[in-house]
Parts: sequence; C-alpha cells; structure tokens
Amino acid sequence: MHFKKSFAWLSLLGLATGLHGQTYNGQQLVQFEAIPESKEIVPGQPFLVGLQMDMADGWHTYWTFSGEAGLATSVSWELPEGVVAGEVLSPLPILKEEDSGLMAYAYYDEVTHFVRLFPSADWEPGQEIEIRGRVDWLVCQEPCIPGDAEFTLTLTVVEERSAQPTDPRLEGQKANLPRSLALENSDFPFRWVKGDDNHLYLLTAIEGPAGQLQAFYPLPPEGIFIEIPQKPQPIANFDHLSEYADEFDKAIAIRVNSGFSQIEHLDGVLVFENSESRKGFLANLH
Repeated sequence: MHFKKSFAWLSLLGLATGLHGQTYNGQQLVQFEAIPESKEIVPGQPFLVGLQMDMADGWHTYWTFSGEAGLATSVSWELPEGVVAGEVLSPLPILKEEDSGLMAYAYYDEVTHFVRLFPSADWEPGQEIEIRGRVDWLVCQEPCIPGDAEFTLTLTVVEERSAQPTDPRLEGQKANLPRSLALENSDFPFRWVKGDDNHLYLLTAIEGPAGQLQAFYPLPPEGIFIEIPQKPQPIANFDHLSEYADEFDKAIAIRVNSGFSQIEHLDGVLVFENSESRKGFLANLH
C-alpha cells in the first residue's frame, strides 16, 4: 500500500460510550460514534451496529479497498461468548485522485459503516450484554492522521423487541449500502477473461438494474495487488476479445501487479448511474 503523505501519529482512545473526537492542531478531524440499531437484543436474531464518522471539511477516510493510496477503516471486537461479528459493510465511496496522482476510494463529510452481529440463541431475557470494539481509520488531507476509538455498547436481552423503530440516524444510511446484484438482477450478464498481459477483463452489458454501468470497484483478496480498474470501454476496442462481441457490450480492464497467477476473477461492486441516482451492487462475479 502506498502512502503519499507524511504521518503525524495521533491516537484517540475513547473508553466510554458516546461520541469520540479526533483532534489535530486544535481542529477536530473525525467525530465517531457507535450506534446500535436497537438497544434490545432478541436471542438468535442478528442486528446491526453503525459506525458513524463525521469528517472535517476537506478531509477524507477510505473504503474497504482504499485503492492505490490510503488505508481502509477497520474494526476489532471484544465480544461476549456466543456472539459472532460479520464483515464491515460500507456504502459506495467516490474515486478520487490524490495529490500524488494515485487513485483512491474515499469518503468526505460523513460515512456510516455497518457490522451485523449474530447473538447467541441461548441468552435469557433480562440479561445485559456488553459489546466492546475498536475502530481504526486514516483521515487525510495534508498530512494523513491515523485515528482510533474504543467503544462499549450495553444492550438488553428481550424475548421480543418493543415497537421502537430503528435508530433514525441509521435508517437513511442503510439505504446507501450496495445491494446484492444476485437478488436485484440475477440475469445481468458478465464474464471474466484472463489475458496474457497481466490483465483481467470483466465483460458486461451496459444496462443494469439502476441505469448504465459506470465503474467496477474491486475487492481484491489479501496478497493480490491491482491497479484501479479502467472505465468500461466498448468491447470492440479490444481485438483479443472480439469473440465475445455478440454477447457483451463493455469490457473493464484491470491490471494485476502481484498475484496474477493466483486469481481468475475478482469480487467487487458494480456502479450504475441514471439521471436520478448512483447505486452500487455487490457482485460475487465467479
């Protein structure tokens, strides 16, 4: 991973629940809060925790795959017995060029990441459960500042949730998460072709479940190093892909710098746009 800027090392450890602030040279860069969708847990029923981050003007944090620069926001847990945490679920970022010319997937202003927790089915109603975690991030403008926050959530086990709604701060943010392509449009055509030039090629249609395909945001496995995928181009631009021209409209070229022999495809997010919206769809493109 490349880092374009010098680091001023700053650590924030917030030991209590509530808001945590990251301050550098008198400026608050990130305000963080962990928000459960409800303070009530039903045994055996999964629930979401939102990791809300508000960044100072002009500063940004990074997506799950940060790109050619930066560092992804991550979370570690100290969970009671019987609780399992899923992967971090993150909204669609923007692709931006850093001052160095490197490209990165980033968030400005605010972002809420989510984690789904799977509680034990054996808990008894009336129990109070403490869930502890730590979030680490990198926030950048000039310079880049590592930050972190520890949090504790105290939740009550109930037989059935009350009629209270999901925390309103999370309701709108959940709509920003990429949806499953398989659930939305299982017929969207795609194919991976492995070239002889250290490139993978993703072949697709141009029209999808939410407008025209604009980009593919990859989620490479650990140990695989890639360049930012090119924008979708007409498949006719690639002579060696001519045999697929009757079936597909577009090709996205992705250069693999390390680990090319180990992969045949990449998972990621397909980005579609229309006149009203920009949406991402999680795609396990095997």
